[in-house]
Amino acid sequence: MSIIAEIDGKTWKAALDAVYIGAAKKDNGRPVLECIKIEANGSLRMIACDCYRAHIADIPIACETMIEVLANAQALHKVKPGKTVSLSVENGALTINGQVVPGCDDHYPDYQQCIPTRFAWSFIVEAEELRQSVKFVSAIAQFGANIVVLEDGFLSTHKLSEGYSFALLETMIVTSGPMPAMAFNYAYLRDALRGEVGQVTLAGNDDTQPVLLTGQIAERVIMPMRAER
Repeated sequence: MSIIAEIDGKTWKAALDAVYIGAAKKDNGRPVLECIKIEANGSLRMIACDCYRAHIADIPIACETMIEVLANAQALHKVKPGKTVSLSVENGALTINGQVVPGCDDHYPDYQQCIPTRFAWSFIVEAEELRQSVKFVSAIAQFGANIVVLEDGFLSTHKLSEGYSFALLETMIVTSGPMPAMAFNYAYLRDALRGEVGQVTLAGNDDTQPVLLTGQIAERVIMPMRAER
């Protein structure tokens, strides 16, 4: 068994924490979506997706060996990285620091198709402010449709919620637009901010197409909710 990459433990953990939350939960009927895809062709990338979102993290290391392997997200997340993470693949299975991580033989979806590349609007905002706003507004949103609405620099609850709350995003700077009102499952928006510090960028098109949230650790693609105000 040959080691294909050695990664700083903190770098590995930050990327994995950002990605694994986007994998489908157990018993969803599609075991392949309970896995994280790890691929390498010069650098290393982790991908997790379900039917509503995709989390993608690129780890900037030299990895000359081309690999493509699936590892169960929950099992992979339980492996303690240590100071250094040594990756190897043997017989189609991923090994982390000598520990084999179970995977899946199924074909992983073409996640590239769901990543938008052209945008009608975009804005930047401080990750911590958006995270705290989601936390504040979701206290009401969870007693209803679990939906939060982003519109005109405000994050607010949806009309189906049992009550109303809103938060002004003071650091939000629109870089292109105009931006339509966008409705999200608050948990997906919360998870998309996992581990991020500094500024994040959100970009999209209309209120029915995927939105791309780009941070310093990972990219996340989130499907908006169809929700009338």
